[in-house]
This record gives sequence, C-alpha cells and structure tokens, in this order.
Amino acid sequence: MPSRNTRCTGSTTDPRPHARRVARARGRPRSSAADAAILSAALELLPEQGFRSFSMEAVAVKAGVSKATLYRRFPSKHELVAAALRTIRSASTAPDTGSFRGDLIELVRQEVARAKHVPHIGRLAARLLGDLADEADMLALVHETVMATDRERLSAIVRRGIARGELRAELDVALATELLHASLIFRFLASGGRLSTLGGRNLTPLIDTLLVGLARRG
Repeated sequence: MPSRNTRCTGSTTDPRPHARRVARARGRPRSSAADAAILSAALELLPEQGFRSFSMEAVAVKAGVSKATLYRRFPSKHELVAAALRTIRSASTAPDTGSFRGDLIELVRQEVARAKHVPHIGRLAARLLGDLADEADMLALVHETVMATDRERLSAIVRRGIARGELRAELDVALATELLHASLIFRFLASGGRLSTLGGRNLTPLIDTLLVGLARRG
C-alpha cells in the first residue's frame, strides 16, 4: 500500500509545464507588424492633433492594437513621437557632386523625394514647429530627430565648398548652415507645405541668391 507521502506527491500538479509556457510568453519577440502600425498611426495623427493634443489612445485605436501593447513599446508620447520622427529622418550622407551649388541642389532633391512618402508632410512640419514655442521638450525632440541631421549635412556641404575655394575662407560655417536651413524651411512652410516650391526652377533662384553672399569674391 503506497504511503501517504507517495499519494500526496502523485496528486500534486507538476508546475514545470506552466513555468515553461510563461517563459515562452515572456520571451516572445515583438511583432514588427505592430511596431509598424503604431508608428504609421502616429505619423498620420500628428498632423491632425499636433504634439500638445497628441493622444496615445487614438494611436492605439488607429493602429488596431491594445493600449497595453502600445505602452509596453512606448511608455510616453515623447518616446512614441521621437520613434515616429526617426523613421522619416534621412540616414544618407551629404552628396558630393563636385560643386557647392550642385551638392545643395542634390541634397534638396533627395529630401523632397523622401518627403513625398511621408503622409501630410506639410501639415506635420507646420504643426510640430508651431508647438515648439510652448514645448521645450518638443523643441529638443525635433532638433534631435530631424534638424540635427539636416544641419550636419548642410554643414558638410558648406565646409566642402570652403575647401574647394568656392565659398569665402572666412565664412562662419555655423551661421551659413543656419542661413541655408532657415531659408529652405521658410520657403516650404510659407507655401503651405508644398514640396514643389523646393524643386527645379523654384529652387535654383533661391540657391543662386544665397550664393551671392556666400561665394568667394574676386
């Protein structure tokens, strides 16, 4: 006759299968489809809501995911907006066509081609820049994820133009970069976010006018 200890041991449920199931659940890889849906939804909602009114709950609904799934990936709207903006940030280096003018035209051409794939890019830029006045965190975020990369490439083009002898040797690189960047952004925003204002015949007169002040004299 089996002892009492034997009976108790035999009737106890082995916890190991459950533990293995829990371990598998915890170790399950993130869904790339869910990530893509969330970031896409964020980019679509940002032009409508701006940063201040940006709703994490609205993103979850539009992306078709639960709020738990959303917050596990992006605990705050700052982190989500930063991740969304990084998807539209260019990773390319400054083009080298052999001339300052050619480099600048090619850089803008590349950016315009890339921006055409971003939904409502004009409204997105206007809403985000409009929120900068009252949102120090937003200002830092936009600089980190978008503007810093643009300025780095513009700065490289300016330094290369100086090295080639096309631009004035005493030129303040930071100031020249800011002038170029601000001129392009203003042209884009003042047109209501129309990318055509930065293309072809609309772009070259602007660049040629800027060159009058930047080019080496004599």
